[in-house]
Amino acid sequence: MLRLLELAKEKIRSRLKSGLPEVSGRKPPKEAVYTVYVTPFGPVFKDNNGVLLPFATRKHVFHDLAPLFYIKGAQEVFLSAKSKYEGKYLVTGIVTVNGKRFPFKATADFEAIVLDLVRVTGANISLKNPSTVIEYGGWRIYLKMPSIAGGEWELEAAKLLPPPSLASYGVLIAARILTLGLTRIATLIIGEPGAGKTTLLNSLLIEELRLFPLLRTVIVETVPELFVPLNLRRYVSRHVAKDGDIGRVLKNAIRYSRPDVLFVGEIRAGDIDFVEAGRSGTPTISTMHSPNAMLALHAIAMHARARLGPTVSLGDIADYIKCFIEVRKVHADAIKRGVIAGIALSDGKRLRYIYRRGRFCPDSEFLDLLSSYDTVIALSIEALYDHIRHSISVLNERGEVSALKPF
Repeated sequence: MLRLLELAKEKIRSRLKSGLPEVSGRKPPKEAVYTVYVTPFGPVFKDNNGVLLPFATRKHVFHDLAPLFYIKGAQEVFLSAKSKYEGKYLVTGIVTVNGKRFPFKATADFEAIVLDLVRVTGANISLKNPSTVIEYGGWRIYLKMPSIAGGEWELEAAKLLPPPSLASYGVLIAARILTLGLTRIATLIIGEPGAGKTTLLNSLLIEELRLFPLLRTVIVETVPELFVPLNLRRYVSRHVAKDGDIGRVLKNAIRYSRPDVLFVGEIRAGDIDFVEAGRSGTPTISTMHSPNAMLALHAIAMHARARLGPTVSLGDIADYIKCFIEVRKVHADAIKRGVIAGIALSDGKRLRYIYRRGRFCPDSEFLDLLSSYDTVIALSIEALYDHIRHSISVLNERGEVSALKPF
């Protein structure tokens, strides 16, 4: 029986390999059992253990790893390369496809891959600068030398994709978030790394530009991550803090760019200048790593005390950062990012959730919490909210609105 099974496997291998073109005299890996993906740069096989085996049939900067980056639905590639023999490296890692992660392995001249990446992108990587972030082929790539990565090359890549529409988060959530984003308060989108915070921020940016293109929209980032469609680019002013000093760039953006709405890329708890920006009266939105709103407040307050004095309280921070949007990454059969777990507003005494885990507060309560603030549009909070609801068809979504669970 075992002999018959081996013969069957060998027959499958011979069929699988016979129809594939050779590259410089090479043939597909011996472990390959069947093809799981076909890409423009070659197939991706799978072995008996479920490990993917990329095999390039055309020349590419990534050499034999190229098919991984062209799998339909590929979102992430994480890999490490360990020196094997005569310039060859054993490359192992994980590729995420449509939210599901699969292990892979390959043998490749990884240093040649690095040299090709440097050649086509101009990346600055050396013993003095052992890591770099580059963009190539629609991917953002973080490359690390062995000296800072445990003795092996490491590459972490994320696919750059246009963000989903704001309405895809739920039409009522979209209406409330956009209303908050156009109110003269500071809003912080919080969650763990990879939760989808920047994606939500980007969806909000595009929806705001689509509905109110004449607003002066200013973006401040340390790494340019936010995607702006070409047809909307003329309405946006971008500032990049390449030296990491986001506070200095933020001050210059407020002073010289005269923003109507300010979008700030990811901040850290110590970036107190974001709190100052929240006092300016300009709607200001950013992201930060934190599991929930209270811990975010505590972290910012701790750094504020070190800079401004021990009398700074949580209430002082909540006076300037009024809104917290909690975003989650959920692991199930597939990884789901951008799950909005809660939206909290400060009333000056405590955080009050206007949305939490599928339950919404009434519109009257939401509008009452914002009643003391103006909007950047020449409309009252009520009129702006009503306009946005109509614009993204909330009022026509009778089924969704009637099914909401009130607090």
